[in-house]
Amino acid sequence: MKKYIIVVFIFIVIIGISVIFALNWHFSNPFPPMINEKIELKENIFEKGKKITAFESNSLKEASGLVMSRVNHNFFWTHNDSGGKPEIYLFDKNGLHWATYKVPVSARDWEEIKIGFGPEKNKNYIYIADTGDNAGKYDVKKIYRFLEPNLYALSRGYRGYIPKVDSLRFRYPNNIKRDSEAFIADPITKDIYIITKREKPKVMVFKWKYPQSTKNIETVELVAQLPCFKIVGGDISLDGKEIILKDYDNVYFWKRKANEELAQTFNRLPVRLPYSSEPQGEALAFSTKKSEGYFTLSEATRQKPEQFFYYYERK
Repeated sequence: MKKYIIVVFIFIVIIGISVIFALNWHFSNPFPPMINEKIELKENIFEKGKKITAFESNSLKEASGLVMSRVNHNFFWTHNDSGGKPEIYLFDKNGLHWATYKVPVSARDWEEIKIGFGPEKNKNYIYIADTGDNAGKYDVKKIYRFLEPNLYALSRGYRGYIPKVDSLRFRYPNNIKRDSEAFIADPITKDIYIITKREKPKVMVFKWKYPQSTKNIETVELVAQLPCFKIVGGDISLDGKEIILKDYDNVYFWKRKANEELAQTFNRLPVRLPYSSEPQGEALAFSTKKSEGYFTLSEATRQKPEQFFYYYERK
């Protein structure tokens, strides 16, 4: 009888250890590696990623978008994923949290933040994409637009409010309810390009022609398909000549030719850039300095709540 009890006890212990190991693996690796070996890896454009710092994360629970500020030197804007408050957070290169701005709109599923053109010339506008739709429930998606705040001479811990926000609304052709976590705002043509996430074997690129209406719901145009899957972030350089997109394990790079529409650029094969694997890394951004590289920021996990900041220097 004692031997039987001992055997049962050992069996329970083994099962318990296996469950703990499985849970630990799951939360530290929410997505299995998916290296896209069909796309050529180019290691002569940017250096390998260097871990810079961990972001302060009292407010930032699940970083989903990233953009380098245009008016606040060496600062970055980011925001939380679905379930977060309608707020944007300003961090410096050391990961220190400087400011929080409340945005007077809903935050159903914010997935991306970028900076670009707007109604006023020579002004920088923040764009926030409320375009996530994991369950395919919503036919109308929104991108919010407002002037980028300037925090000159303000101290850490500042809390602000965005007074005026434009709501840009769109739907996909045939009213199909797609999920998207990445978009870019072309500084040359001022068109917006939305990249979907889940289509296999190729995600889709939709063009939203400038000027985007603040009154009507507009239908975007399918212009390209990419040999990628689960695209979760993207950016375009200040001069509009370089584009980066990422999934959970790859960063893709396109070089735009002179006088070329981005639809044509996207219809050429990209190359892969060096990427240091992150726990559910969804955010990336070009530096605002031409000679510099790009940055990535990871979402937190239950096991490792730090959100690390990586930098990929241009060679």
